[in-house]
Amino acid sequence: VGLKSTTPTVACALSNTLPALTFVMAAVLKMETVRLGTPSGQAKVLGTVVCVGGSMIMPFYKGPLLKVWASPMHWRYAEHATDATTLPSGNAAIVGDVLIILSCVAWAVWFILQSKMSERFSAPYTSTTIMSLMAGVQCAGISVVMDRSVSAWKLGFDIRLYAALYVGVVGSGIAFAVMSWCIQSRGPLFVSMFSPLMLVVVAVVGWAILEEKIHVGRYLPSVLPSSSLGCIWCFGARGGR
Repeated sequence: VGLKSTTPTVACALSNTLPALTFVMAAVLKMETVRLGTPSGQAKVLGTVVCVGGSMIMPFYKGPLLKVWASPMHWRYAEHATDATTLPSGNAAIVGDVLIILSCVAWAVWFILQSKMSERFSAPYTSTTIMSLMAGVQCAGISVVMDRSVSAWKLGFDIRLYAALYVGVVGSGIAFAVMSWCIQSRGPLFVSMFSPLMLVVVAVVGWAILEEKIHVGRYLPSVLPSSSLGCIWCFGARGGR
């Protein structure tokens, strides 16, 4: 609902607040050592600020268009896709931004809970199965309340079926199992710090499949923090543990 009420660019930018939210929660719960007086603590804080600050530039600065070669993987579906003629504005855009931020808060809470749960139940595949089953039941109930038409539940051999399979198999099954394993191994903050790389993947896949244009201001503010963030945070993690 938040994505529908705002623009994709703003939604991606706001989702990059996830590392900062996770960092604050982990620090408050004493799951991460900060120690601002030490180089390691300063590195963690600097990494979070660089990550979030760089990502926040995207909604306000588009920048020049990068001239890159045409993609050989262009997907024909993109030719029939319709672009939105109007962008959300006013109260609708504000509601969308708030919902995206709340979803990031919920995601950060999941990172924290997953870290605590792995201490007593170190079975990422089982926990992912249980979580996906519960999410499926909840989404089915919400869908019935929001849209009771039978046509909304029909799936053919088209983009709706492919999207549902991808989200279910890759986006939920594989992704959450891998994240659960990583959280168990390295902790919640380490995993959340790599969320800004989503924009890098979006830029590459969007250009390759949908022939989307790449603007410097839209992706560079996220690419630079993402590439430097790993070095900054790993330095802080080594010195602080």
